[in-house]
Amino acid sequence: MSCNSSTRIGRQSTERIIPKARRKLRKVERAGTLPKQKAPAGLPVPEIFRHCGLGIPPCSDAFNFVARDGYWLALWTFHAMPDGRVRDKALDIALNELTARPM
Repeated sequence: MSCNSSTRIGRQSTERIIPKARRKLRKVERAGTLPKQKAPAGLPVPEIFRHCGLGIPPCSDAFNFVARDGYWLALWTFHAMPDGRVRDKALDIALNELTARPM
């Protein structure tokens, strides 16, 4: 998810999706259940982005939307940024950039 997509899905939902992704990642890291399979070396981020969205069903209500997109964001950021510190910093930047924008 990019911050630019927040205009399409709504800022409030995006502000909930990023922390949801973080919680999901922390939970699976603590449990030792991160995916064993990594994205192939050199696979461009847009391809990782696209592949992680395949098979995730659409939903209509806001709660399921946040849960689904939080899962998706956790999945693609894990594959795009395997280093947890880099991933966490990227999520910080995305959230800070989003909240700094006027509504």
